[in-house]
Amino acid sequence: MKIIVPVFLLFIFSWCVLAQETVSVKMIFPFSRNTQVEQFEKVELGVGLPIEISNKVFAFVNKKNSNLASNELINPFNPEQLDVQLLFWQKNGEEKINFQQRFGFYYESYTPYNERLNKVGSDYNIRARFTPEKTGEWFYKAILIIDNDTLRSSTLKFNCVNSNVNNKGFLKIAENKQYFKLGDSSFFPVGQNIPWPGSIWYNSKETLPHKDYINYQKLITQLKQNGGNYFRMLLTPWTYDIEFEALGDYSKRMGNAWELDQLVETAEKEGLKIHFNLLLHGVLENPSVYTITNWDWPAYEDSVYTDKTCVDTKDQGFCYKRELNLKNPIEFFTNEEAKKHYKHKLRYLIARWGYSTSIGVLELLSEINNAGQQGNLKNTGNGCPSLGTVIMPYADLDSVPRIVLAWQNEMAKFIKLELKHNRHPVAVSYTGDPDIKGGDLSYYSPYIDLPTYNAYSFDKKQNKYARLTQKLKKYRAEKLQISNSILRKEDSRRSVKLEKPFMLSEIGSGFGNCDNNTIWLQSILLSPFTGLSGVAMPWLNYKDREHLWRYFKFVNQFMKQTDLSKSFWEVKYQTTDSKQVELFALSNKNKITIGAVNNKTFNYFTTKKACKDCFCKNDSVVSYLQELKNIESNSKEHQVQLRNMGFLKRFTIQFYNPLSGENLLAKRMKTNLFGRLVIPYPELIGAERPIVYFKIKPN
Repeated sequence: MKIIVPVFLLFIFSWCVLAQETVSVKMIFPFSRNTQVEQFEKVELGVGLPIEISNKVFAFVNKKNSNLASNELINPFNPEQLDVQLLFWQKNGEEKINFQQRFGFYYESYTPYNERLNKVGSDYNIRARFTPEKTGEWFYKAILIIDNDTLRSSTLKFNCVNSNVNNKGFLKIAENKQYFKLGDSSFFPVGQNIPWPGSIWYNSKETLPHKDYINYQKLITQLKQNGGNYFRMLLTPWTYDIEFEALGDYSKRMGNAWELDQLVETAEKEGLKIHFNLLLHGVLENPSVYTITNWDWPAYEDSVYTDKTCVDTKDQGFCYKRELNLKNPIEFFTNEEAKKHYKHKLRYLIARWGYSTSIGVLELLSEINNAGQQGNLKNTGNGCPSLGTVIMPYADLDSVPRIVLAWQNEMAKFIKLELKHNRHPVAVSYTGDPDIKGGDLSYYSPYIDLPTYNAYSFDKKQNKYARLTQKLKKYRAEKLQISNSILRKEDSRRSVKLEKPFMLSEIGSGFGNCDNNTIWLQSILLSPFTGLSGVAMPWLNYKDREHLWRYFKFVNQFMKQTDLSKSFWEVKYQTTDSKQVELFALSNKNKITIGAVNNKTFNYFTTKKACKDCFCKNDSVVSYLQELKNIESNSKEHQVQLRNMGFLKRFTIQFYNPLSGENLLAKRMKTNLFGRLVIPYPELIGAERPIVYFKIKPN
């Protein structure tokens, strides 16, 4: 007994300590009904840490003097130091089903005052967010892993009921692998780049004031009011990004994160989907070709700044370069420490915002093939324009395309497998096409759901969308050899087809507005019928453009009439003998067909402004497109037709004006002996009605 009693007392003492050190969980939202949640509604939980751990976190985040040594502090943004996990499941009898894991994240609350954010105290600085996709009873508990010890909360539960709002959940890729679906029907993204708050190229040393974020939220609300349903937003270091000055320490950027919370909640309220870009390539430019020198890779003292007057003397450069002593931006993709820290950032981003049904797509990095490019900046006395690009590693160094593939494949795999995040399609972004021959097969990675690229060009023959149509058909038809790439480790096949949706994440011309917005209009009205899974998203005209944005409503209205998610859609294209009219169409096996007829004499040359300083003043088109015309279909040289529509089949054609939202004439037609259907389109009237839509149904 003399031996047993002390052991027993020690057991009681240890049990009491563990009881005090358990983790608590409280539902913070929806706070008014904390045991009942609606389907697809955010559940936000506060996780209470043991006091000793909480004090170490507080000391790290607030950089306060304390009795703790630096190695005793806990960085809550580093899961190797503080790993908080939330487990959710349902039950079928005693069996656990629909098991899901979420990660905790550090959170601070703010309130705006005089255009600034004031920090507000919170009882729960560790949060977790979860969106239930299935109704019924859900169980959950928290797990805290620290210093190889594991602490757990008790098991709690809530009930999920059908939603009272029109929230259909997360954007998914349709079964035909061409388009998206939302709920049980297709979703066709209609919108554009509204890239970030504030001015387009911002270079102050401070991040934006609160008023710019408010104005940005008003802008996306305006997009919704004009009929848009989708916009692209990029995390930039002067706005929403959480990591630039300090590696792996986001504590000084919790206000930026709070602003991003407000944006996501506004998008949720408006029913908008966000094309959510996770990293701007500008931070990997050396220096920025866009002269955003305070938010790029190098520091003031770096030799790449040949003209030191073009950079702030206090500029310390990107934290990955400085703290990891990386020699050039390409090492961001290859250095193991850099990849580890960036994965920590991805975990935080997805833990905090991956819950949201308003996020449509996660895009890894904008224009990744521009990473490492070096601008030649020169002070002209009126700013520091780039006088050219000194080096573009992706194009100049043979190894870089394969490095890009390896990094994008690894990051997408980390999101899908290690973070177990499959609620948002993952996209990649390029300017122009990736270097497939050079080894960048990122489009074909099994962890990449959505290939995209950015298209900036003009075309004297006005064949831009015809070429796009052919390019997308070729991508789908051809098999690509992957046997000599790292993808063979992920896919046992020797060759694969690109059976994925495809988007243009940016489109433009470089002309600005000198074409009276003709190129912008063509991108919105013609791109839906090229095989893209959403409207080609213009970069230009994203502010105060209600006279243009109203066309989103008419495109959206037309595309909603046809469910693109249910069967395979063949892309068709034809041009007339005159080369002045072209037809784009999507047709399924039942010969249901939607498309557009375009007057090519409506172009940047025939609509340009009469101004001396316009970029497009001296640019021309081919001779047969230099005069804006009214065109009728009854002339053989302007006739368009659809092929392979069936032998002597009868159809009804309904025409639609995408510039007014009005239905035009409807006609009944019959194919000829060769299965061709002539399209008797209404008159294409100059700039007033240069494009008409049509829908064809079999009788």
